Amino acid sequence: MRWLLIFTASLLVLCTSLPVEKLSEEEYCSKVWRYDYKCALNYILNDTEIQKVSSVAEKLKGEDCRDTAWKILEWEDENLKYDFEKANLPPPQIVVRGREVEVYDFGRYIQTPYETIVKRKGICTDYAFLTLALLRYNGCEGYLVNVTFEKDDVGHVAAAIMVNGTYFILDQHLPPFDAEGYFVKWMKDGKKIERVEIVNENSTLLELAEGYKATKRDAESLESRLCLYFESIGIKRDPKLSGDVLPGNYREGYILKLNLEMAEYYHPEFEKQYSEHIFKILKGKIEGRYRAFNIDVSVKNASFEVTLYLAR
Repeated sequence: MRWLLIFTASLLVLCTSLPVEKLSEEEYCSKVWRYDYKCALNYILNDTEIQKVSSVAEKLKGEDCRDTAWKILEWEDENLKYDFEKANLPPPQIVVRGREVEVYDFGRYIQTPYETIVKRKGICTDYAFLTLALLRYNGCEGYLVNVTFEKDDVGHVAAAIMVNGTYFILDQHLPPFDAEGYFVKWMKDGKKIERVEIVNENSTLLELAEGYKATKRDAESLESRLCLYFESIGIKRDPKLSGDVLPGNYREGYILKLNLEMAEYYHPEFEKQYSEHIFKILKGKIEGRYRAFNIDVSVKNASFEVTLYLAR
């Protein structure tokens, strides 16, 4: 009996010490790409999936990647809505046992870019992957961004592009943000960013203290561009149109004031896009025909203040 007990004990030791065959990263990702954003990069951003968004992507191609990125955010702002119902679902649970993977899916999976277009809604990961797909279709390199907040277990995902050595974060709505502008944006929303990681081979961390501040010169540059846009639709600029008094050679005047809380997020790399955006808003508010205009743009309290004078 003694030798039998010893043998049994030895057998148990041998059985429990056998090496467990591990799951490769490729096998793991093939099973969980709907729930793991790093795995999803290869499965969602492949050529087949990107071609599925071509009908939308072709309409958003700009003069360069800055222009394309702006158009993408503008389109998402106008055509998609945030899926609050999905966001409130429990996150998926992934259990790995050796080579077996079990996923407890509660409906909070990562959509393909095409699915997001069809559904017309999504959460942050869905927006991010759609943005990256639209960029890539138009020949622009995009990056996935992982955001961690202080004292908050819930993270956030966005997209980004690099323009002349600076990363700009593309997060569902206009405008694109540099690192400091993005930090300020979230502070206003009641959350403090702990870190922003560009998900690539080196996992680049952004320096949140570095950013651009809009200046008087920026306001003047925007003003010059806006003048050209108004002149291009057949209205002449008249510097005498200013203040509340209408010059005698006009029979009717109109003053339009616009306050855009974008100055603290402004960056001159997107000067053209900002000016086109402001012009689009102003033009949409003009009723009837006018002979002359004047315009003033200034930076006040982190906002662009735009005053447009029109006269018949």
